Amino acid sequence: MVYAGFNVINHATNHVMDMGEEGILSSMDYWDSISVFPASDEGDVSKTINYLGIHRSEDERLHKKIILHINNFKIGFLAYTYGTNNIPLPENKSYLVSLAEPETMAAEISALRPLCDYLAVSIHWGEEYSEDANTYQEELAGFFADHSVDLVIGHHPHVLGPIDILNRSDGKNTVVFYSLGNFLSAHVSPIKEVFLGGLMYVKLKKTGDTVETEEIGLIPVITHYDFNRTVFGIYPLSEYSEELAEKHWRRFRDSELTHEFFIKKARDRYGSRLILDNPFLPQDF
Repeated sequence: MVYAGFNVINHATNHVMDMGEEGILSSMDYWDSISVFPASDEGDVSKTINYLGIHRSEDERLHKKIILHINNFKIGFLAYTYGTNNIPLPENKSYLVSLAEPETMAAEISALRPLCDYLAVSIHWGEEYSEDANTYQEELAGFFADHSVDLVIGHHPHVLGPIDILNRSDGKNTVVFYSLGNFLSAHVSPIKEVFLGGLMYVKLKKTGDTVETEEIGLIPVITHYDFNRTVFGIYPLSEYSEELAEKHWRRFRDSELTHEFFIKKARDRYGSRLILDNPFLPQDF
């Protein structure tokens, strides 16, 4: 993940307590140990890994603020999960995991909101394998909009969900990606939609002290692995092919897993917000 360029990592998921308190502390120790790594053939660069949703103490949860300064933007991050698979948190250590509790979320959002230009909340919610948002998700998205969150990044269903834009009382909008699906996995599932994930695309514009979302979209990606489940790859859908689809592990069990299936699925779901070209290339490329 680090070599791929990720520097904000969310641990607030339903599996966060699978290895207990020891697992959470070990995870934080690991990320804290990564401060310098080879970035290119030209040498090393220093990079801090910012992790969300887990904390060592109540004081850390109250006072540690994740704000990235990027191109004159101050982008704040918070993360929450709906639960921990019924694994209880240790007594008097509720600070270990950021649960989606309205009172706590409201307090944390209120504390971070004035310090950043743009506030993103990563939220683990929804029903597994459901492509539609449920009532709980819609109500929680409204809660985030009411508290001036700019971007909601949803995950848990393992399949792509809808994109929504909610109007706020301050005249701005809250962009909601209900589910980005699977990015890379070895998911064994009764449905082939788990192999279609998405990269969220959000373009911001800053005028003076005012930041607004100028453009949003979704770049579909395919998780591909072969019959032996040994060779894995992540392909932008625009670079995937029927030849690759024929070699996909799932194709041996489902003849309908085709390149055309993924193209149609993505187009039907996202329409004009679907991005099939690389938006990061220079304009005159």
